[in-house]
Amino acid sequence: GLATAVGIGLTTIRATLGSVFGETALTVTDATLGSITVTPTNQTMALGTKLQYTATGIFSDSTQVDLTKQVTWSSSNTGVAVISNGAQTKGLATAIGVGSTTIRATFGDKTGSTTLTVITTAFDFIEVTPANSTIAVGDKLQFTATGHFPDGSTQNLTLSVTWSSSVKTVATISNARKTRGMATGVSASPPTTTIRATTGGVFGTTTLTVSP
Repeated sequence: GLATAVGIGLTTIRATLGSVFGETALTVTDATLGSITVTPTNQTMALGTKLQYTATGIFSDSTQVDLTKQVTWSSSNTGVAVISNGAQTKGLATAIGVGSTTIRATFGDKTGSTTLTVITTAFDFIEVTPANSTIAVGDKLQFTATGHFPDGSTQNLTLSVTWSSSVKTVATISNARKTRGMATGVSASPPTTTIRATTGGVFGTTTLTVSP
């Protein structure tokens, strides 16, 4: 499913399964890569947590392309944080030591960067969103965990926390890499369960209701 541009022009990308197919147009231009933006910018992380970075290429015709899977990622101080170039985890940083590092994304002769600071300060609390939601049996809902530091700053912890559901017969929630924090409605009897996100002894919760 990964397309590679080899010449200027227009082509149709088609996906076929049996006799059923879907398609979309793809245009390849002669635009050149001008710069790379790395987000999120200037983040603070807690020791032992993870953060997903994204690289966006800004081209000469003002178009923007997600290059997260194409760039080479690096950390200037691997004693503070490492960042993955693995196929399934590209751009995922892990905080392993206290201090600061520069996260870089490189494609050809272009590099984008941002600063990452790792601290040991514990979170005041973890917020789980969306709060007090309702889904139907068989439906899915993506939850997000946000850690709040004492200084008022925040960190997305969705990929770092351990997720759990208090009543698995009502809803389950995934800890798998690609679906972490994704809840699935199982049964409406009883109708509610508590979704919990935990890391380093700190946790946050919210209620999930499953309807028939």
